[in-house]
Amino acid sequence: TRQLIQQLSPEIVLIDSHGRYEQGKDEVSILMDGNWCAFDDLLPDMPISPVWIVSACETAQAEALRGCVVRSLLSRGAYTIIATLARVDSFIASMLAGRLLADIYQPVTDSKERSLLDIFFGTQLTTALIYDPLLPLLHKAETDPKIGDQVNQMRSEIIHWFGGKPIDVRTYHEETATKLSECLVKYDLYDLHRNLQAAGHVRPETLLFSIYGFPDRVTIAPSPKRATTPR
Repeated sequence: TRQLIQQLSPEIVLIDSHGRYEQGKDEVSILMDGNWCAFDDLLPDMPISPVWIVSACETAQAEALRGCVVRSLLSRGAYTIIATLARVDSFIASMLAGRLLADIYQPVTDSKERSLLDIFFGTQLTTALIYDPLLPLLHKAETDPKIGDQVNQMRSEIIHWFGGKPIDVRTYHEETATKLSECLVKYDLYDLHRNLQAAGHVRPETLLFSIYGFPDRVTIAPSPKRATTPR
């Protein structure tokens, strides 16, 4: 991984894996090819990529003295880091990371640069409003084949609905809630979803992600290369 990053010199690095903070060693480890590796061992020599998305558990522990992904990357010259505050569900982590990349690289109709901070906010809001509430239902579908097709069809319809959709923070919550309710009723999942919510299985996984550094100084240029350029 270290050699690959150094060879390619990408402007955005995404690490989508399992992670853990080891208090005794005061370090974050990442699971790579079945082995736990200290995060610092994955980092190339300076200069490093400006933007890092670390989709793994416990990568930004508040109690860490030195063993913190954010501190390691900022000290090596990174501009901005997206990392997790605690343990996070792997499904939500992969959905947020995938949605974030899609939002970064999606074609735009105008010639304006977009701030990474704005993109992250929109991605986090969409994921929080859609996948956090549905997570218990999605997990149940993994073990209950009776509802598997219904859940997959509903998820596909929702993804198609919000794909590339402009976000108005004043109306987006209500629009999303209305669409979710319509789809749950359409695919005969509304009562099951309400029962899972009443059982207390929902928690705000998406909000365990945070952004650090100088995200307002990183813009996504509207070019075929879709370059991420620190100003």
